[in-house]
Amino acid sequence: MTRVHDAGAEGDELAGVHRSHAAHQADLGELLGLKLTPYGKVGDYHNQHFRGLSARGTSVFVTLLDDADYWSRALRATPLAEWAGIRTPGLLEHGHLHDDHWWLVHEWHEMQEFVPTARNIAKAGELLGLLHRTTSGMHLEPHFERHDLDEEIESRASALEALDPVAADRTRAARSKWGAIEEPDTVCLTHGDTHWRNFGIDRDGELLWYDWENATCGYPVLDFGKLIDHGLTAPAERDTFLRGYHRSAATIYPWPPAMRLVRLWCAAGVLVYSLARGLRDFAAHGYRVLAQLEGVT
Repeated sequence: MTRVHDAGAEGDELAGVHRSHAAHQADLGELLGLKLTPYGKVGDYHNQHFRGLSARGTSVFVTLLDDADYWSRALRATPLAEWAGIRTPGLLEHGHLHDDHWWLVHEWHEMQEFVPTARNIAKAGELLGLLHRTTSGMHLEPHFERHDLDEEIESRASALEALDPVAADRTRAARSKWGAIEEPDTVCLTHGDTHWRNFGIDRDGELLWYDWENATCGYPVLDFGKLIDHGLTAPAERDTFLRGYHRSAATIYPWPPAMRLVRLWCAAGVLVYSLARGLRDFAAHGYRVLAQLEGVT
């Protein structure tokens, strides 16, 4: 079901991000007929999350996005992930708010944060392998943008020019010293934002995987980009994750040469995102990975 709300004005940008979020929250709650409570950290992000409570006392999970591309990718990827056997909150409704925000309503699941125990790490790897194996070779390109690593790296380097021109030059220099990558025979659906914060644990101790807003059609190795430098840095955790992955999909380790490009793409993305929002700790992580890659020949 799609519902549209065009009334109301944007919150005054000069009043700050939190006031703008509160205005959107009120307008969206009125549209959906739900009492919305912020879920997670409020900040200058491309999405806002809420727990929605109906008059009957039932709950749903509501996401508000400021980019139609994120919204449309989630619309396409969520049902495909469910079809592939991935446990993910089902999509119930969607629509747009004003002229520049889009919303999604998903099933509510009582969840705890992902804890990286050996069992959970292996299960997360198994889910990623299941996604890649099940969607490998499907005719996805009419529905999902084909991910081109070189184009994406250059796009992020261009965005960095306004934030840190030196980092932009370093990113391009790192890419220029590596040759062309050997492309795999097939592509698959990639989640595009695979890290521990996008997994949850339900009351039965089972994993759910969510936030499909970055899903693309691309190489399986793309989904390892954020984990390899933040989540799978310890050899034991990496091996556990890969054992789970290999239960469902082909061996991907030792990493193919494309992994250095994936890591560079992720590092540049971290820098663009964090520098634009003043997230110094997160930016420091991006700079560390970039420095490591500058030493890779």
